[in-house]
Amino acid sequence: MPSATKLAKDYHLLPLRLPAISKGGGGGGGGAPEATHTLFIRKHTPRIPSVHDARALYVSNLPADATEQHLRTLFTAVGGGLVESVVFDDGPIPPATPAAPAAAATDSKKRKRLVVEVVEELRTWDRPLHRSGSNAVVYFVDDASSTATLRAITKSRKTPAEWPAVGPALGLARYAQHHRLRFPQSAKLQESVDAFMAAFAEAEEEAKRAAARRRQEPDEDGFVTVVGRGRAVPQEAAKEALRKQEEKKAEVKGFYRFQVREEKKAKQLELLAKFEEDRKRVEERKKDRKFRPE
Repeated sequence: MPSATKLAKDYHLLPLRLPAISKGGGGGGGGAPEATHTLFIRKHTPRIPSVHDARALYVSNLPADATEQHLRTLFTAVGGGLVESVVFDDGPIPPATPAAPAAAATDSKKRKRLVVEVVEELRTWDRPLHRSGSNAVVYFVDDASSTATLRAITKSRKTPAEWPAVGPALGLARYAQHHRLRFPQSAKLQESVDAFMAAFAEAEEEAKRAAARRRQEPDEDGFVTVVGRGRAVPQEAAKEALRKQEEKKAEVKGFYRFQVREEKKAKQLELLAKFEEDRKRVEERKKDRKFRPE
């Protein structure tokens, strides 16, 4: 990572005062002492510009426990503008241009699609942590908010800002919570399994309905598979059965007597031809070994 002196030429520096972390996870001694941290902030200037760059700030050297709520609270405390969203370097892509609500509603009504219940994954950590010195792009509600935030940071750079104490505790309390989350209650685990199986069954039913719709469509030859008595025979399965039947007919040999006789006769002729070839080869070898005096 570049030195603070080099970064200061292009970035606005915002010093922070990180609270102490005790062995139990709260503030106090016995764990990590109070520390000073520095954020490096500038206007967001990506290689591929977008319409959102004017209202975005690039924040570097974030603490490992930084969250969107931390940055919202921090910029509000220093007198900055309102934050709309935060995208970490290991998080989702930046927000896209919002579409018209009326058009989105119309499209959703026209589409017939399967709605599968999203099964929430059982988490074993109370929140993710970022790598040391990670980065993020902070999107404000408008251009004026991002500009006002930079001005507020410039004014308060001599006085360290307090890093907000929001979110779950760190230290030993974090790992104790992790141990508890690794062994969820039976009722919660059963609820997650039931939700997953319900979504899986719904997906299977939709696959069957889609296969039934495909069976009603003509194949490449213009034929439609005819089914009766409630049994549906897929076109692919019918074609595969017909192909296997034709291969079986082609493989049937020796069923009639004349086929057996012809096959035996062909084998005898093949053996005689090989015998003659071997005999000639032996005679040639004998001639080569014969002694010829000078």
